[in-house]
Amino acid sequence: MRIVMFIVCVLMVAPALAAPPATRPVEFDTIKEAFPDQTTEKDGVVTLAIPRPDLDLTMDGDSVPASVAASIISFWNCPCGRLLVTGQFCVADYESNDVIDALRQDQFKIASVAPMLLMERPRMVLIRFQSGGRAPELIKTIKTALEWTGPARMAPATRPAR
Repeated sequence: MRIVMFIVCVLMVAPALAAPPATRPVEFDTIKEAFPDQTTEKDGVVTLAIPRPDLDLTMDGDSVPASVAASIISFWNCPCGRLLVTGQFCVADYESNDVIDALRQDQFKIASVAPMLLMERPRMVLIRFQSGGRAPELIKTIKTALEWTGPARMAPATRPAR
């Protein structure tokens, strides 16, 4: 009889335990305002795509479209209530250390650093990362890392100090 009562209790309580915790609203509007015309939203994920039109990228001597060498960053709301971000920066090899430093300074975790292609010029590197927190802080870190790429890198007056 005790076993039957135990099973009945488990069956009654299990659905409540399996339900995800209440989540706070996702801060998608803040992300979209920070990166206008670069975001898309689908299935509860805001994706940011940042192409590199500043680079004349070639692979085996053939031209590569700027949208191929794009940084892709995705934001979504975790059932735990945090806003999570994961993505990859597509940077020229000489930009990689500064971008990594900017990400790590704000506690972003670097998952990997790897070449993007073979036989490309300039050499391109993918920096994959992840983090979580509030939208304003995540956006600030991503914008700081972007300051170390492309035309922003060549503007010392606006480039952040290390």
